[in-house]
Amino acid sequence: MEGESEYLLSTTGSLTAALGQLAAIVAKRMGPERHQVLEDFVDRLRQGRVGSGALAVGDVFPPFLLADADARLVALDDLLADGPLVLTFYRGGWCPFCSLTLTALQTVADRLAASGAKVVAISPDVGDAPSETRRNRHLSFPVLSDADNGLALACGLMIRLPDPVCALYQSYGVDLVRLHGNPAWTLPVPGSFVIDREGIVRYAHIDPDFRRRLDIEQVVRVVEGLRR
Repeated sequence: MEGESEYLLSTTGSLTAALGQLAAIVAKRMGPERHQVLEDFVDRLRQGRVGSGALAVGDVFPPFLLADADARLVALDDLLADGPLVLTFYRGGWCPFCSLTLTALQTVADRLAASGAKVVAISPDVGDAPSETRRNRHLSFPVLSDADNGLALACGLMIRLPDPVCALYQSYGVDLVRLHGNPAWTLPVPGSFVIDREGIVRYAHIDPDFRRRLDIEQVVRVVEGLRR
């Protein structure tokens, strides 16, 4: 689905609308039987209130030291040294909803920078995958590797995939054992945060439905508000 992210964003002008169109495209391409596996998975997450215990506004974001796409270690304190941080957990470069979200964040990266904010994206992908995501999505911001989903776990976002979902992803060539370097088959619930210079969460968006993501314009408004 390379290139569709830019097209959907340009024609809708909204990440939310573009995600809705993408969800319809994905459902049609998968067919009813395969798509139902994902629907059942999301329903199970909702019923279990997954993400309800995740970091919320007012919480202190946990410190971290993660490798970037060039294998350099990046600390939270370094990212917050000059201003607030917009941090998003994504499932991996293989996820079209994540790719669309990263593309949308790139479209506002300059506006966020004008308010002194940095953007960073984090996934459990290791090896060459983070650099491929950064290159393929033409991202100007860092892409970090949360090996074994350690930070996602600390933020209350880590989930384990049930066998039917693992089999479904494998049928599409998504091998999380290779991408993550472990056999755990875990992912983060997509979560996005605005963190101020003191490390306090000022905005949080967590939704167990991976087809729903942050409100880009609200994030920009929160960041701009931190300047006042």
